[in-house]
Amino acid sequence: MLRSLNLDETLIQELMAINNHANLETIIETSLREYIQRHQRLKVLDLFGAIDYDDTYNYKAQRQIPENERLTEKIRCDGTGRRFLQDQMLVN
Repeated sequence: MLRSLNLDETLIQELMAINNHANLETIIETSLREYIQRHQRLKVLDLFGAIDYDDTYNYKAQRQIPENERLTEKIRCDGTGRRFLQDQMLVN
């Protein structure tokens, strides 16, 4: 897209020195992308502290398996003292 812009020549020279880009188009495009990213990050920062959490919520409760769904190991001996694990069974 072709646009006509009146830009400060000292700003252009500073950008060319900082970014080491050869052409003006790349410098302006990079600058605009960085400007947009910066303002998007600032919008996210505005969200900090805006979310209200439930103080009674227990996040550890979801990690626990109910007693009736736990797997147990059944161990048997073969008469020589060696122990074997049988198939795991659901406790009901």
